[in-house]
Amino acid sequence: MKLEGYHTILGQECLSSCITNFFCYEGYALHTYDIPIIGEGLGMKYSDFNDIPEIHTFIYESCFRFLDRCKLDYQCGNLDPTDAISFLKESLAQKNRIVLRVNASRLPYNKAFRRGNVVQHFINFIGITEDDSAIKISDGCAPAYQESIFEDWIETEDLISAWSDLGFGYLMLRFLPDQEFCFRHYDSRRLFYREMKRNKPTFANKLVGKGICAISCFQYKLVKKLNNPQPLSQDEMAYATCNHIRIGGMLALKKMLYLYLADSVDDQELLNRYKKSVELWDAASLLLVKFAVSKSERDFVSIQNTFREIYELEGFCFKEIMEKEKGKKEIKNAK
Repeated sequence: MKLEGYHTILGQECLSSCITNFFCYEGYALHTYDIPIIGEGLGMKYSDFNDIPEIHTFIYESCFRFLDRCKLDYQCGNLDPTDAISFLKESLAQKNRIVLRVNASRLPYNKAFRRGNVVQHFINFIGITEDDSAIKISDGCAPAYQESIFEDWIETEDLISAWSDLGFGYLMLRFLPDQEFCFRHYDSRRLFYREMKRNKPTFANKLVGKGICAISCFQYKLVKKLNNPQPLSQDEMAYATCNHIRIGGMLALKKMLYLYLADSVDDQELLNRYKKSVELWDAASLLLVKFAVSKSERDFVSIQNTFREIYELEGFCFKEIMEKEKGKKEIKNAK
């Protein structure tokens, strides 16, 4: 048993990618960037939980706000291990769509995470063999250092191993026949563009301004921690920070915004700056992995310079948007 005609679409963040893939399979036109825009997940904040510098985004939370605004019937929970296989088969038969919460490091196609680490990840369940020996999964945001998808059969034992580490957590989506979703009312292009045109300072602060403060704190604390990484070692701190950038949503958020701008905005200058921002965040995360191995002064300086460039670029974008708005107001007042 499997979902016929299902094709995995590349995403930027695992849970939003899972939701997008199921919506598209059900015949609804949805982009991955629709979810953080409609679900209000564009913000970010700095924290140093467990003494590790982190920038948090709100993409994960925006997925549930998106589902609520769509008025889609969904259910979250954890299964008893003895019920896991029967639950999957029954869900498939009842046409309920199941997202599984798994440990990415235990997935057989994992290319990014150290074996043994617990890394929360979400994948779609799309099939199971009659003898329960293999399960077909869809991963639009496969764990790798380059963007990739995975859609194939894996041994049930491997899936159970990865799933059990996260308590057999799941998200069930129930699509009803001929259901009209409210996300059409929340057209992300009109929503985003209307907010930008109506109040550019507020828009700029929401999109960039608050993030500048978070990036500034992150940059300062990261350099400080890499110099004196107690209680973690230098390589542990570098790996943890890299994984946070790639998993925690910062890189995903930048990619989503770039794709949105590419589809919706005719400001080529703004588009180019966001493309550069994506490239810099990507480069910074990979430099952290490189530094974890080399521990060289040269790589450490490259990390500092890259984050400095990120901070300056985002600050320049914010300033540019604000100055354009100020100029418009002065012209209006002069009239």
